[in-house]
Amino acid sequence: MMKRHLIPILTMLALIPMSFAGAAETGKPRSARSSLALTPASLELLGKPGQGLMQPFRVANNTQATVTLRAEAFDLLVRSGKAEWVAAGELPGSLAAAVTISPLEQDVMPGAVGKFDVTFSVPVQTDIRGVMIRFVSVEGAEKRKLGMGMALASLVTFTLSDDVRVEPHALVVVPSTRSRNLTFVQPLRNVGREPFYAKGAIAILDGAGRLVGKLDIKRACFLPNRRATLELEYPEQLPPGSYRALLTLQYRDGVLTTEAPFDIR
Repeated sequence: MMKRHLIPILTMLALIPMSFAGAAETGKPRSARSSLALTPASLELLGKPGQGLMQPFRVANNTQATVTLRAEAFDLLVRSGKAEWVAAGELPGSLAAAVTISPLEQDVMPGAVGKFDVTFSVPVQTDIRGVMIRFVSVEGAEKRKLGMGMALASLVTFTLSDDVRVEPHALVVVPSTRSRNLTFVQPLRNVGREPFYAKGAIAILDGAGRLVGKLDIKRACFLPNRRATLELEYPEQLPPGSYRALLTLQYRDGVLTTEAPFDIR
């Protein structure tokens, strides 16, 4: 996942360094059927309304046939806690409508990498905080025979203010059974206006406060006005006794901690 700062739209083309063209390659590739790979797979933009940025996206064609790719942008809308993708221009303050992509369509030869320059411009007034950049293969007769009707997508989030707030619920410990490992469940909700990325860990302490186990929480995106549940299984067997689970989640400039006691019998 890449993080970039937006810069003023009027000066962004002059300020983007020429060496920036290779920056997209640092994102983790996302592939479809192990044949196409997209970088960056996700992108976090930090800035203010009225700013913008140009970001190259690359699609590597690892197939044995030429693939024609078409690029398109969609707005991300969170409604009643659920994420929906909406066509560009259908929502007030549409971010997708302000996206320009060059080229919109491109033939990518076998073993080659297609490059699409995507410019993001943030309207002065918008409540939207996410865009999907999707690359769809344009199918012809030859491509259909090879089963190459594919689509790849990258999530681009926009953080435009400091309104990042998390509402946690109680950490729940689910005892292990014959068919399931010891499980930790942490519900939470992003009640701020901005999306945020967070990562952390769950520490397992014994009755004496000693660390006896740990689970890493991988970096994940939390969208505004949406509930999320972190669920992690601990694969090891703990001896009988009293324990305490301590969850720590780091996000933006904040840290969230919750804890729960539990017993193993």
